[in-house]
Amino acid sequence: MKDYQNQHKQKKAPKKFKKHLTTSIVQLKKGRIYTLFSPSTTRVRGMTLGLNNKIHTIHFLLFFLFLIGLLVTSIGYMIRSINSIEFENYVQKELQAHAYPLVQVGHRVDISAKAYIVYEKDSRVILASKAENLRFSPASTIKIMSALVALEQYPIDTILTVRNLDVGDGSVMKLYNNERITVENLLYGLMLPSGNDAAQTLARNYPGGQDAFIGRMNQKARDMAMTNSRFVDPSGYEDSNYTSAFDLARLASFALENKTFSEIVGTEYKIVFDANNKYAHELINLNRLLYLEGVTGVKTGYTNEAGGVLVTSIVYKDKTFVIVVLKSEDRFADSESLIYEIVKNTILVKY
Repeated sequence: MKDYQNQHKQKKAPKKFKKHLTTSIVQLKKGRIYTLFSPSTTRVRGMTLGLNNKIHTIHFLLFFLFLIGLLVTSIGYMIRSINSIEFENYVQKELQAHAYPLVQVGHRVDISAKAYIVYEKDSRVILASKAENLRFSPASTIKIMSALVALEQYPIDTILTVRNLDVGDGSVMKLYNNERITVENLLYGLMLPSGNDAAQTLARNYPGGQDAFIGRMNQKARDMAMTNSRFVDPSGYEDSNYTSAFDLARLASFALENKTFSEIVGTEYKIVFDANNKYAHELINLNRLLYLEGVTGVKTGYTNEAGGVLVTSIVYKDKTFVIVVLKSEDRFADSESLIYEIVKNTILVKY
């Protein structure tokens, strides 16, 4: 019995094994991994795998990925912010561009002009009109189209030669035969004092001559759907020219998009010289409404047949309004009445 108990008595682990096991547990807690080898010998052998270094590497990679994610997020936020600002600016611009002008109820005008129109350039809204599609002689307002054809063909610093002037008794900028002068100065002479000599010089130097110039004027009129307009000369001197208030309003609206044109028609006074500084030309704008706040142009006209004609542009509430009066007994008074009775009583409805 005693031998049986001694045989089944629990054997104690060797001290050397306990030492190895204790050391392994301690070192495992310190971050190292041990693998057991040769179990037959009950010896524990360990091999350090450098877990600390691997953990540091993993931490570095995770931190690096975090930085990349943060950078991508920041860039995305910046792009969204920029897009948000651009979108907001776009919306504001669109709201302004689509502000629909309306005239407050109760404002009527009683003027002498046989035809007139008040036209908002951007929305193309007609705020007030009378016989706007009937044909009338445009007189010198035809020079708006002449200026556009010249700006289309010539660089403004091009020097042209004045030859064989034949302007009758119309208004002039007082050019001299054989004078050499820039297109820019001719345009000032065309639009400020309404120089027929300037119109003739621009047309006669055009490729193909004056007939080709007039042909281009009519082609541009067709391109702009000016269905009630026809031009037979570059100055408006002939009464066989015709147009309508609506066509003139559209023509002026298109012309005002050209910065050079806008600058010229808004100029009240200028002295220009020929290319050799031999001749000086004092130019005074015939548009007496330029003194009014917001008025920026555009062109006067008068013949016995046409009567008083005036195309006016005025900026009000950040909108450009074009006013045309045809066959008027007092073109300036009529236009001023339309400014104060119609334009100044306009409200903008955004949609």
